[in-house]
Amino acid sequence: MATGAAVEPQSEYKIKSAYLYNFSKFTRLPEKHFSKNNSDYDLCIVGASPFGHFLEPLSGRDVQGRRLSLHYLNNKQAMDICEMVFFTRAEAAQLDKLLRRAVEHNILTVSDIDGFTAHGGIIGLVTRGNRIRFQINQAVAQSCGISISAKLLELGEIIASSREKETFRCSE
Repeated sequence: MATGAAVEPQSEYKIKSAYLYNFSKFTRLPEKHFSKNNSDYDLCIVGASPFGHFLEPLSGRDVQGRRLSLHYLNNKQAMDICEMVFFTRAEAAQLDKLLRRAVEHNILTVSDIDGFTAHGGIIGLVTRGNRIRFQINQAVAQSCGISISAKLLELGEIIASSREKETFRCSE
């Protein structure tokens, strides 16, 4: 995995799609997460998807012995089916409410909303110069029982939650 990919406007979400797939491969959710009837790895997009057709080739791919399945949700739909959820920028005004709902289910949260990881999200996609990079809030991931590979931790920037957002901790 590259430490950052160059961004061209038309390919921004193609690159972010690849990051989402790699995040699914290099993170481990608690096994109880997969105790539901569905054995798929469910990637959910909350809000109007900016990905266009770039996510579709990921559907059906293998993720940790499970089939990757895509779901497009609005901000009122239940997220309990999701292993990973990507919150679109259009959901920034709802972020507190969405993060509270996600942590109830120990979901890997990802977004490109400004300040996402400092706000209590787990992985934030950021643009630095003309490259897409990622930030990791390891404290929130650990509280959710989500293990992040050393490779991701080495490549990402570790961010702490701001004090007022420390309440975003997953349930045990």
